[in-house]
Amino acid sequence: MGKTTTVAKIAARCVLRYGRNQVALLTTDTYRIGAQEQLKTYAKILGLSVTALRDSEDLAAKIKEFSNRKIILLDTAGVSQRDTLMVEQCQLLQNGSERAKRILVMSSTTDLRTQEEVINLHNQAMQNTHHNKLDSVIITKIDEAAHLAPVIDSVIRHDLSILFVSNGQRVPEDLSLPDINYLSHRAMAMRAFSETFSITDEQVPAILSDHLGDWIRKVNS
Repeated sequence: MGKTTTVAKIAARCVLRYGRNQVALLTTDTYRIGAQEQLKTYAKILGLSVTALRDSEDLAAKIKEFSNRKIILLDTAGVSQRDTLMVEQCQLLQNGSERAKRILVMSSTTDLRTQEEVINLHNQAMQNTHHNKLDSVIITKIDEAAHLAPVIDSVIRHDLSILFVSNGQRVPEDLSLPDINYLSHRAMAMRAFSETFSITDEQVPAILSDHLGDWIRKVNS
C-alpha cells in the first residue's frame, strides 16, 4: 500500500512545519524484511531517528518520553487484514496509548470487495479492543489506478475522511490534500487507453453475465 513511504512523506511535512525536534518516528514493523531499514533511510534524510517497539509497554514508555513533541508518527506492521497479527497490532495500540489515532492507508488499485473487507475487519478488530471505528484514510497509488471508483465508493460507504492522496514514490513531493473535483472525475471517468485495451463486442456478453451473477448472489444472500 505504500504505508512506510507515506509515513515518511508526512514526517517530512511535519519537519518542515514544526522542525525536526518536534517530530518522533516509531515503528512496530519487525515482520517485513528491510521495513525498518527503509524507514531509517528516509528518517536519516530528514534528520530523524527511528525507534523500534516490541510491545505496548514500549509504546507507552516512548510516548511518555516524547510527550513534549508535537507529532509522534507510528508505522505499524504491514500485514494482511485476515492475519491475526492485525488484531495484535490493535491491542498494542490500545494498551500502549488510548489517544493514538489510527489512519488506514488504502491503495486505489485494490478492488471494491477487498477494500470493503479491509475496512470491515479493521473496524471489527478495533471494536474488539474497545476502540472507535476508523474515521480517516490516506489513499495511495492514484497514479497507478485506471480509475478511483472502488476506493471512493468504500470511503463514502463508511463515512471516512480523506486526509491525503499519494500519487507516486517521491518523498515528500508526491503527497497532496484531496481535491473533490479531481477525485470525482477520476472516480467517474476511466483513463484513456489505446484501442488494444478497449472492450470488443464479443466481450460484452461475458462482462454482463459476470455482473449479473454477482447481482443474483447478492439478492439471494
